[in-house]
Amino acid sequence: MAGFPHSTGGIGTDGFADAGTGGTIGTRGLANSTSGIGVQGLAAATTGSTIGVQGTTSSSTGIGVDGFNSSTTGPTATGTRGLSANPNGQGVLGEATATSGFTLGVHGVVHSPNATAGFFENLGPSLGGNLLLGRVLGTTNVFSVDTAGNVMAAAYKDLNGNPIVSPTGATFSGSSTTQIISATQTNGAGVAILGLNTSTTGTATGVQGTINTSTNFGSGVLGTTQAASGTTFGVQGAATLANPSAIGVQGLSANAGVRGFANDSGNISTPIGVAGFATNNPNGIGVSGSGSSVGVDGNGANWGVRGNASAGTGVTFGVADRRSGTGECRGRSGGTRSRQRHH
Repeated sequence: MAGFPHSTGGIGTDGFADAGTGGTIGTRGLANSTSGIGVQGLAAATTGSTIGVQGTTSSSTGIGVDGFNSSTTGPTATGTRGLSANPNGQGVLGEATATSGFTLGVHGVVHSPNATAGFFENLGPSLGGNLLLGRVLGTTNVFSVDTAGNVMAAAYKDLNGNPIVSPTGATFSGSSTTQIISATQTNGAGVAILGLNTSTTGTATGVQGTINTSTNFGSGVLGTTQAASGTTFGVQGAATLANPSAIGVQGLSANAGVRGFANDSGNISTPIGVAGFATNNPNGIGVSGSGSSVGVDGNGANWGVRGNASAGTGVTFGVADRRSGTGECRGRSGGTRSRQRHH
């Protein structure tokens, strides 16, 4: 059956079922060939907003076009497929034209417990482009997911609208007896958390910890070692650049800038609150303190402050106490007490 209208608004073939009830069919096409087509719509014009097949319904629960695949076997059974050969084309376009209401351009529904409601695959040979691209008002891209799985967006928020990550800073809040943020590193040469400030001017800080509690022994930054053996450090500061004024760890306070407690109950023979090592410079100082009252204050049943200067030559000090006005340094090096007067 073929229809050839000559009118600009004509219809080539029209099927009409006027029964008011039942599963009636206006037009039906049947093909038994393994590569056959039951119904084909062809709009041959190369310009204009042509439509190959159009389905229209006026029912609030109706379906304009319904594609159904009754096969229960095989790797992929497709109900409806859209193809476009244009380099800027769209395989399937879903558009809801209503200007109000909770409309959906495309809605995917599955019933299997192992199913996926939306599946997106990029078969480009160079794996460029995106898997997903979110756009508003036709020109503004607001998020994307590339073929490597990288998610790019202006901001990240939880379901309550609280910001998770921002390009200019991250805010995390909550209440927990353990931690709000946890980072685990399994590579012994790696770092779990790295704070890097690349500024070359100003008082730059890589990592800062601040507390507001007035309870004793609160910690802005707490470092804990769990290894049962080895030379481990709860907090270690290293000045690795060739800077004669560099300091590994510095503490500033009206009370005690750096304070160490060795509160072990006897599990180890020599617990140390604060330890300083100067191992590579013959004029190095393990621990140095400078203050109008007390430079370094240590209090312990075994060692209050311990410094070890292992260099075999030079004027070394395990702990150096520079006495203002006298030019005198006192310290212990290699198991003996030493005193040097500097002019």
